Amino acid sequence: MTAVRGWRPLHIALALFIMIAVLGPLPLLIGHRSPEPAVLGRYTRLYAFMLVCYGGFMLLWAAYAGLLAFRPTWAAAWGQAHPFWRVAIPLGLFLGTAAFRGLHLARILVFPTVIHRYLAGMLSAVLAAGILLTMLVLGAGAARHTTPASPAGKRGGAAVLLAGMAVMLLAVSTSGYWNGMLSSDSGLHLYLGQHVVLHSGTPYQDLIYFHPALRFGLSALWTLGARFFNADPVIFVRVLDLFVVCGVLAVTYRIGQRLTGSVLGGAASLILLVGTEHIQELLLQGPTFRLTTLLLALLGLWMAQERRWLASGALLSMATLLYIPAGVYGIALIITAVTLAENRGTALARVGMGIGVVLIPVGMGLLLVGSLQPFLAQVFGAVLSLIAPTGGGGSGGALDRLRLIGASYGWVMRYDWEVVVLALVGMVLAVNHDRRVVRPVLLAGVLMLLAAGLQFDGSVRDTVMVLAPLVPFGAAAAVRMVDQLAPAVQMPRTLTGAAVIAMVALISLPDWALQRKFLIDVELYTLAEQRQMAQNFFAEIGTDETTQHFNDLWLLALTEEENALPVVQTASLGLLANEQAGWTPPVTADALVESDAAVVVAGLGWLEKDLADAADAHYIPLGLFDLYNGLRPPQAIYVRSDRTDLIAFFESWPLEE
Repeated sequence: MTAVRGWRPLHIALALFIMIAVLGPLPLLIGHRSPEPAVLGRYTRLYAFMLVCYGGFMLLWAAYAGLLAFRPTWAAAWGQAHPFWRVAIPLGLFLGTAAFRGLHLARILVFPTVIHRYLAGMLSAVLAAGILLTMLVLGAGAARHTTPASPAGKRGGAAVLLAGMAVMLLAVSTSGYWNGMLSSDSGLHLYLGQHVVLHSGTPYQDLIYFHPALRFGLSALWTLGARFFNADPVIFVRVLDLFVVCGVLAVTYRIGQRLTGSVLGGAASLILLVGTEHIQELLLQGPTFRLTTLLLALLGLWMAQERRWLASGALLSMATLLYIPAGVYGIALIITAVTLAENRGTALARVGMGIGVVLIPVGMGLLLVGSLQPFLAQVFGAVLSLIAPTGGGGSGGALDRLRLIGASYGWVMRYDWEVVVLALVGMVLAVNHDRRVVRPVLLAGVLMLLAAGLQFDGSVRDTVMVLAPLVPFGAAAAVRMVDQLAPAVQMPRTLTGAAVIAMVALISLPDWALQRKFLIDVELYTLAEQRQMAQNFFAEIGTDETTQHFNDLWLLALTEEENALPVVQTASLGLLANEQAGWTPPVTADALVESDAAVVVAGLGWLEKDLADAADAHYIPLGLFDLYNGLRPPQAIYVRSDRTDLIAFFESWPLEE
């Protein structure tokens, strides 16, 4: 029991956190007065039932945490004597909290607003703290060393992997995925390829953009593939995205298996990644380049684990040329090659060759079309602006910066704190593992966590890039739990592993309900309705007229029409890229007037003053079209003053004043 006593301060800290977190809301819950007809003059029957269930269950949680913290030796001895209850009590608490959390996120259980917001994130942290406290008291011990998987284990792993993919495909196929509306970003990504392939557009010249060059290549492949198969472009890319997701799951499984030396570790990695809900979020907003970026980055990490330096360098450079933050994974690769390779010079040379295999052809292509200098100016200018400190100087500068960093991490983790805590535990347990297998993934996870504080694009929307390298370490913690529990309950390791995996899944997967409600249930229009509106839009305007769209190109993407001016984004990073290309707001305003576009569609609040003045002077503002039901700014519709024949048509759209 010496180990238990040695960890005593941490036990107490975790227990106090759990008790304060779960019991803290009770005074507000008890003090709440229901506005509807109430029982005993204060609560409705439903609210009284929820209050009793919450209070009773959370008192059990607090009692459990207090027992482990203040009587750890007794708890450990009693657990050894009663192995069934040693497992049943914490498992029941974990699964019960996970079920409650799922009902809460799905808005089936709705508490008063203040408590509702509090529980949304706190239950996740309580689950993570409870897992860590249980592991410490019941004896997490030293980490397992990596061992090769047996042939039977490999077959079992293949079955787990196929089952995981099947569940993902089934969940997506029944979620409105195929007919979900085309979002703002997805419309832009689709249009990039259409403009290059169908309208001979030149990247960074008449397509002003602030992301790397392979974006154009990937979007062009989407367009060419859809035309080759004579398929609807949106549906075609969504099919591709599903294949990419299967690849992501397969590589995540393999990285976790290699890191833990266990099929169970691979399965837990897969489930944790799916449970973070970010994969589903990206799918439901597709087509998206982010999934392909993630697949290439994870493949690069896997190749680094296998010490295939050339392949790893090529894959990670491709990922970086799709999305600059993936370059953090590349930094992890270079550090790994320098610190672990038997021959550092050879390893670095192979990494450099891998990078060159991708970078040289891309650079030559840009040079041939005259876009190399604009590419460097637009893309790297935007990147430098991102990593520059924000918040300003003065008395509140440092505090403002800390608040921004805190908000960034809060957004990255949101309902996934349990994954992060499990990962941190797994990182400690992985110290004794094979460094060649652990280090590239460990460095990628740590560096991406640090990079999240730099406020990429101001919102850190690509949180899956941060969390993906962490999930194998969370899986390592789950594997260690199995190693401790299997002998205690005298059950086969396979059955114990299945129970732990089920617990991990039930902790993570309730987030699906929240994402479905946020991304699917609130939408006003389906893809079919969007497509019909786009076709009607251009049929009414006529083939001899042009239109101009700022920031939201879904009308163009769904009809393969061309913009009157270059693609000019008038928000955030787009403004910097525009200035580097010479498309300042006054220049763009003059060009807009000269283009004589019949209709202008622009996101509300995203037009700079010169552009807004030009639109007001030469166009009639018809109103706002709220395509996204308040999730994004509505679109302002302007009609050229001499095209009054179009006013009646647009009044048939549900415009707001």
